[in-house]
Amino acid sequence: MLLTKQETKTFLKTCRQMGYFAITVLGIISLYFLADVYRGRTFEEFGIVENIQLGLLILSAGIFVIESLILKKHSAVLLFLASLCALGACRELDSFFDKNLPIISWKFGFLFPAAAIINMWRQRESARASVFHFLETPAFNLMVTAILIGLALAQVLGHRPFIAAVLGDKADARSVRRIVEEGSEVVAYFLIFLSTAECYFSLKEK
Repeated sequence: MLLTKQETKTFLKTCRQMGYFAITVLGIISLYFLADVYRGRTFEEFGIVENIQLGLLILSAGIFVIESLILKKHSAVLLFLASLCALGACRELDSFFDKNLPIISWKFGFLFPAAAIINMWRQRESARASVFHFLETPAFNLMVTAILIGLALAQVLGHRPFIAAVLGDKADARSVRRIVEEGSEVVAYFLIFLSTAECYFSLKEK
């Protein structure tokens, strides 16, 4: 029996979600292989995991910008998403900017979302419809999951006093914190990277 047009869209959407799940699981498993290679340097400052995080954010921002050029009707929303990724990249470079850009440090990255918001205001008629379309997409749900993992889960479970309370003061809470926090964050950024693909498919349908 042939599928209807709507059923076909739903089926393809479900297949994409299953694909994202499988790719994310493979990404998480790959952390084992990175740990075998880099050992104690895996989660250290400017280590391989932090570099992957930075790369994912920069790559995601670039893809959102490219999509804004292709899907011009949704350009304001896509540029706003790109600006959030750019802000996240600046935040990941906080140690670098603390040393080379005193006082302001990584916080200059807020200029990116500020500029994107101004752009959305200038295109508010088309941007309004685009925002509500985006909120209905699986890409938005994927991003919400990423935020939940990257902010709530990583920050709570990776909080040093929390770890010390569970494992005791003699435990190396700092090392455990970095493993939990940075490990959770890299998964969150990977989900954001996957959401760039889902954004294209979802918004193109709209």
